[in-house]
Amino acid sequence: KKYFVIFLFFLLFAFPYCGKESSKTFPETLPQMAIPRPEFPRPDLQRDEWVNLNGHWYFRFDPYDLGRKDRWFSDVSVFSQKIVVPFPWQSPLSGLGTMPEDIDDYPIPFLPVREKNKIGWYMRYFYTPPWVEKGKRVFLNFGAVDWKADVWVNGRYAGSHEGGYTPFSLDITDFLLPTGFKNVIVVRVYDPGSSDDELIPVGKQGDFWYTPSSGIWQSVWLEARGRVYFENYRIVSSLRTENITIIGKVRNLSDEGKYRLCIRVYDESGEYVKKCDGVFIPGGESEVVTSFTLENLIPWSPDNPHLYHFVWSLEGGGKIYDKIRGYFGVREIRIDWAPGHSPADTSNPREQYKYIYLNGRPVFIRGVLDQGYNPWGIYTYPSVTTMESELKYIKALGFNAIRIHIKGPDPYKLYLADKLGLFVIYDIPSLKMFANGEDPAGQKNYLKTLSGLIERDRNHPSIIWWVLFNEDWGLLRPERVRYSKELQEWVESVVQYARTLDPDRPVEDISAGGLGAFDHMDTDIQTWHFYIKDYNQLKRHLEWITGNTYPGSTAIWIPGYSQAGQPLINSEFNGVDVYSGNLDVSWYFHWQVNLMRMFPKIQGYVFTQLTDVEYEHNGLMKYNLLRKVSGYEEFGVNEEVLNSPRFLVIDYPPVTTFTAGSVVKIPVYFSNMEDDSSELYLFVRISGWDIFGNKIVSSFSVPYEFQTKPYSLTFIGEIPVPLPRIPTAGAVVFQAEDERGNLVAANYINFISSGDGSGDLIIFDPSSYSNLSWDGGYYAGQGIFYGKGKGFVEYTIPVTASLSGFQRAELLLEISSGGKDIASRQTSDDMIRSRVKISINGHDVKSMEVGEYADSRGFLSYLNCPRLAGSYGLPVKIELDENILRDIEKKKSITVRLSSDGGGLKIFGKNCGEYPWGITVVFKR
Repeated sequence: KKYFVIFLFFLLFAFPYCGKESSKTFPETLPQMAIPRPEFPRPDLQRDEWVNLNGHWYFRFDPYDLGRKDRWFSDVSVFSQKIVVPFPWQSPLSGLGTMPEDIDDYPIPFLPVREKNKIGWYMRYFYTPPWVEKGKRVFLNFGAVDWKADVWVNGRYAGSHEGGYTPFSLDITDFLLPTGFKNVIVVRVYDPGSSDDELIPVGKQGDFWYTPSSGIWQSVWLEARGRVYFENYRIVSSLRTENITIIGKVRNLSDEGKYRLCIRVYDESGEYVKKCDGVFIPGGESEVVTSFTLENLIPWSPDNPHLYHFVWSLEGGGKIYDKIRGYFGVREIRIDWAPGHSPADTSNPREQYKYIYLNGRPVFIRGVLDQGYNPWGIYTYPSVTTMESELKYIKALGFNAIRIHIKGPDPYKLYLADKLGLFVIYDIPSLKMFANGEDPAGQKNYLKTLSGLIERDRNHPSIIWWVLFNEDWGLLRPERVRYSKELQEWVESVVQYARTLDPDRPVEDISAGGLGAFDHMDTDIQTWHFYIKDYNQLKRHLEWITGNTYPGSTAIWIPGYSQAGQPLINSEFNGVDVYSGNLDVSWYFHWQVNLMRMFPKIQGYVFTQLTDVEYEHNGLMKYNLLRKVSGYEEFGVNEEVLNSPRFLVIDYPPVTTFTAGSVVKIPVYFSNMEDDSSELYLFVRISGWDIFGNKIVSSFSVPYEFQTKPYSLTFIGEIPVPLPRIPTAGAVVFQAEDERGNLVAANYINFISSGDGSGDLIIFDPSSYSNLSWDGGYYAGQGIFYGKGKGFVEYTIPVTASLSGFQRAELLLEISSGGKDIASRQTSDDMIRSRVKISINGHDVKSMEVGEYADSRGFLSYLNCPRLAGSYGLPVKIELDENILRDIEKKKSITVRLSSDGGGLKIFGKNCGEYPWGITVVFKR
């Protein structure tokens, strides 16, 4: 099976350093064993002396919770299975989970997904590293274990941790055998999941959503620390003063004393700072501070993600007690009035609104929802390469942000976002959707997760704001937060708590939109969601949203609260929602972004979503990370152009029927979300196919000159577009260029022009068959024929007129394979293919392989055949020779037969698909 081959490929891809370890690791730890995720897990808090404990561990489920009573922590003989760490036990990469034979075969969970195995025990051996002989302490580190972990070392209890998304460390030095001896770690994990036994943050694990990720799901490692060591640190920076302050939390396991705090700061161009300061460190936990100035500081931004690296050490008496490596990016995020829209600029409150500013300039957010799931490791990425390729693809599409959706992310992914230049809109993992929001234990567990994640991740320059709750999840019972004063007060207290944990970033209370909610109360960012399929309905919706967001408005907030001009950003949108199936998303992305760009008050958007996830098939990529095709290039644009801060807005439906030969006036605007002002030139052309099968591409028109304004929408004009006189289906393409001829922006709308063609052709409806046989059934109607499986369909087309004077003829078709259903699935490399044979009056004329196709090119289906959801076919042109023409003349009919070897067949009529001809015979003189 193809999926099995892809799965094996990713297994190999996940372990690219088979048999290798860091030069600083202890070589006997994992002899002759591949180490998954071999990189140091925390690039922002890295130590040189460490040992990766990922790989094969022994394992056993404990369905009756007998392990403690039977002392499994001191009896290694009870562990009968093996598991690969750091992959959750439900995942295929763990060695225990399974994946459907077909990537599309995840069932929709109408009933809650419950995890039957809630307790699992892990065991593995490791050798005592030589660090102990140097006076170092040995710490056992876990990136994340869902939910509660109890740890034993050599049969002795070492400690525990609760929190499915947060890291923890245990000092196990005193439990170890002498250097070189073999020790044993045992970990018991309890995960209540989305059950009601214990309310914990789960995000979209289980409940009505996706496969849970239980157990150890991030890396496990040993590292050396001194008797005085860093626990973590916090970066405070200022662009204005160029001053950087690093505040470190340290722990002193010995008596108080004086130490040297040394730092070296550098980047690719060289060293900036190298100094040591004397510090007094008492016993126990305390703080140390290092401050310095970086002259000619380079700010971090998605366009220039500049990072500074540092080495920070605690020294004394000729010894280095602890040393960490980290990095930081310097940038300023603030919220202020949009240019020209402050109360000082206008007295009309409806024209007053704010923007997010990055480094002193407004920034336009172009984001994509990133759930962070994959079919092999579920919550855990197979490799760094997998993560990096995803993020690079996002950048290549023109996005500048990801919304990490209700999941505490892998720290390495945040590092890659810092390094590559992507904003991160960071959702805190929520309690399950219908949890009791007033449950004290649930609230405690949520706050524990919130504080742990913010403390772990607040140094990442990529994170632009925190989202505390998603769509009222966990705030719907005992009554919805909109009607519960108790829940409102709790949410407000959480917002204030988050601001104290990180005073340098915006905080959003509730990412509003689900279940018809617009439930903001106390927020720095105002977001909303929509999943609307109809153009006119969305246009009215956007007019309503933007018309009701202004200082003092109460229209879309919880009663009793009002707005203060907060930035308005859409944080979820698509025309294909969670249960709509594997349909085309490129069509909706195009025209929905176009509509939002008509409103400068909207400072950005987040498209749902990056990849399909299990049964939810509305991503830009398949769940197996194969990239879907948009079809935009057919019309002269691509995703990068559509995501540009400078954008041509067409105030017209995405596809319209016109009269052939008419002149259509199309309103065009220029949306400029940058601070430049320039003179540009607008060009227009027609591109498409006429009913005779000819490609039509007109030359560009005389340009229209216009002037742009910063952060505004400029009306260019109602552009007259003369349509071809012959009925045509295609696109009106607009391009904006600068004075040097460089492309600045491009956009298009699709059209079909109606009218009478020449009398030299016959157009036949594919639903009007004369004979057929299909082993999987068929459908004929609404301008399409669909045969499933193996079979044939035949058409008898009468030819009553004389063919004298015609020297040749051509058969035009638009066909695809049958696929799984009448609507073809979104284009990818794993679609059903079909070998189709075509005969005319008994003469075999063509044999070809076709796939199933659905993307923005299927615009006629969107206009006239909504069941097809953007499906279209390949254009087929078959020249009919003299023998066939004589046979047609003799029989006064054309018999066209199409057969499939088992992949099925779709035949598109003139009003469906991409091409305007259906089954057409063109006679040529």
